[in-house]
Amino acid sequence: MKGPADLDALVRAWASAQSGSEAFGVLATDGGRRIARELPFDGPAAAQIEIHAARHEFEGAQALIFARDALKDVEVSASALQGPGPFAAENLTLHPVAYLPATRERPWFEGPNEKWWADPLAPNKPFAVQPGTIQPVYLRVYVPPETKPGLYQGELLVKAAGHTAKLPLRLTVHAATLPKRLTLKTMCVAGKHEQPYQDLALQQRLGIGNIATGMSWTKPTLPAKGGSFDFSAAEAKLTHAIDGGLNAFILASTPKPGKWGFPKEFTPEWKAHLTKVLREYGAFVKQKGWLEMAYFNNIDEPSNNMVPQVKEVYGVAKAANPEVKVFSCLNMVGTLDALKEHADTMDVYIQQSDQQQAPAWQARGKELWWALCIWPRERPNLFLHYPLVDARVAGWLCRVYNVDGFEYWQLTSWPKDAPKDGNWVRNAEGALLAAWKDENPQLPGDGYLVYPGDDGQPVNSLRFENLRDGLEDHELLTQLKAKLGSLSGDAKAEAERLVRGVGLVTNMFIYTQDPAELNRARRRVLELLASLPK
Repeated sequence: MKGPADLDALVRAWASAQSGSEAFGVLATDGGRRIARELPFDGPAAAQIEIHAARHEFEGAQALIFARDALKDVEVSASALQGPGPFAAENLTLHPVAYLPATRERPWFEGPNEKWWADPLAPNKPFAVQPGTIQPVYLRVYVPPETKPGLYQGELLVKAAGHTAKLPLRLTVHAATLPKRLTLKTMCVAGKHEQPYQDLALQQRLGIGNIATGMSWTKPTLPAKGGSFDFSAAEAKLTHAIDGGLNAFILASTPKPGKWGFPKEFTPEWKAHLTKVLREYGAFVKQKGWLEMAYFNNIDEPSNNMVPQVKEVYGVAKAANPEVKVFSCLNMVGTLDALKEHADTMDVYIQQSDQQQAPAWQARGKELWWALCIWPRERPNLFLHYPLVDARVAGWLCRVYNVDGFEYWQLTSWPKDAPKDGNWVRNAEGALLAAWKDENPQLPGDGYLVYPGDDGQPVNSLRFENLRDGLEDHELLTQLKAKLGSLSGDAKAEAERLVRGVGLVTNMFIYTQDPAELNRARRRVLELLASLPK
């Protein structure tokens, strides 16, 4: 249902019956909506949180707190859930949502004219709620693989002004399980890769691909050892990441000629270094059983006049080690056709896929990845002012169009003046209004899905949460597609429609704008998977 827009009506309608107070109220909505901070509120809202999930899956929702008068030191917690088996409160993570100052310069998307954009997920510490505003709290539910299917119930507790409001939580765990490593290959190709950032990226199903790159500039980065390389540090990093779900990584990377201080031509010395890295590092990862996940990243986003050099580097790579896949990320229309014999994996931007003749590439049985970036700017994309449904639908689009991988270039390309710790998250009054500056006012948020926090810990975002949910949706749809032969009649017809995104995805530009529609479809996917014989 939709909640009333008037603040007094909201508080009266949603005040906790247990507290007997109308000082504040709490309601629920899904995790795929960016909630405007200031009233009026147009919903939808519900009197309880309702979540459906598979095992080894994350899923999100939001609790919305409204107050007639200013509240200080608001505390939010979650109880353990009761159901067919144990479900510990530690699997329920709460984050008050912080707000970033909005820019007025939005030529690429005419969304609501808001003063603040919800995105960072702050640590769960006491916070303030100002009158006439809405304060979301994001709930992330993780279902461990051993969880018994069935209904689990508990509640969120919101304490403020001497009262406690309770928001019921219902979690239905379905008899489907997501694997540790997704079928859809995913990675970001650059950025901070300290352990906390790598672990968060793995949780979010988008591993950091450059954690153990053997060559990324003018010479190898692997330590020398006895005429070859010492792979021990790379092995430790990759083992940890692959155990955590990493399914793609960059073995070596090519600089862009003439950019950022690199020479305009590839020298014989550089080619010799690359040959040695690909030959010996490639043999090492093959021996470890990781070769299918390894890629050599050729010149990134080459201009048309760089096509000869892309071909040249491709030839060096294949002569060095023909088993290592050559990965090419393209952003100029026509380059895929020009390089179709000089790459194993093409990575193109979703909005350019047809223009790049990607379907013809797929028809040859070639590996195709999709990406999002600052260009093209059209939706879907991951900018701060674009609807969160863009982040979640990316996984659905990859499934509908049978794409093999998804890439996002950076998790931590923060504005140069951005703070380096978590002090930016709140102001002196305790409200979660961030002192964050983005030097790109037209396309804020490009290149970062997390924020710097205290003690070297990253702060996650609503955008990253929804992107992860969509990648996990892709896996559920992939499982359903693989089981179509086990279904018949109406169930099979419905499953086929879900896998094709009928009613949800018209094409890569036109798709549902309502996250509730994706959630309803996803629930049917879970139900159909649970109905299949084991």
